[in-house]
Amino acid sequence: MSRVSFATSKGGFVEPPGQTPPHSSSTEDEENHVSYHHSINADTRGSKSHSQDPTAPLLPHGDPESQVPEGPTAGKKDIALMVWINFLSFVCFAIVLPSLFPFLKTFGKGESWVGWAVAVNSLGTFVASPILGKWADWRGAREAIFVSLVIMIAGNFLYAIAMNVWVLLIARFIVGCAAANYAPASAYLSYATSPKMRTAAMGLNSAAGILGFILGPVIAAAVAAIPEFHVWKATINETTSPGWASIVLSLVAVPFLITFTDVRPN
Repeated sequence: MSRVSFATSKGGFVEPPGQTPPHSSSTEDEENHVSYHHSINADTRGSKSHSQDPTAPLLPHGDPESQVPEGPTAGKKDIALMVWINFLSFVCFAIVLPSLFPFLKTFGKGESWVGWAVAVNSLGTFVASPILGKWADWRGAREAIFVSLVIMIAGNFLYAIAMNVWVLLIARFIVGCAAANYAPASAYLSYATSPKMRTAAMGLNSAAGILGFILGPVIAAAVAAIPEFHVWKATINETTSPGWASIVLSLVAVPFLITFTDVRPN
């Protein structure tokens, strides 16, 4: 007896009533049903992934083009200010190194105290870096940088008028806390600059830190050559002049914060 099948609109075939295909079973029907739905789901996923533009390139997560800040971006003056902040944080560390031991000797302390004075400065930076970074995320880079500059000026002033070794150590710790402003400054350059300027800005920022280490002792040697003099009760000489010089360098940055473009991360 011959079989008669009818074509359907979906391209399949059905058997007329009363006829069953040979060698068919319910298990085969279930397997065919599952495989059909799997193919439909795969086609649906593929059509969704290319529904907008199948030829458009996809930007990976973290691609510079996908991190362009919304609204205004940092200008050249903003970049220069952040580079200066990074330079300043390293200068304030290195500028006291040539005169630190002579300063400690005035308090009757030996060479081992130089290590403590350097260590407490780095400890302050270690403690304050995440705090200033979180502050910049919460309130903006302008406020975090301004507060750090105020702290830096106060710490260097305390260093310049230190009357005993404990005040000197506290002053160096405070300056170290303020020097952590390199963290929000570097972060600002990473998210506030346009992709075209970002690489150059980060390169300048790294170079500024190295230059700070180089020029810190040079500045100390230059101001140490100034003859000793007194301003009110403050003494400016070869041991205290690095503190005063750091105050002047910190004050340079303050006026530029007025016109600073405080871009917030996305």
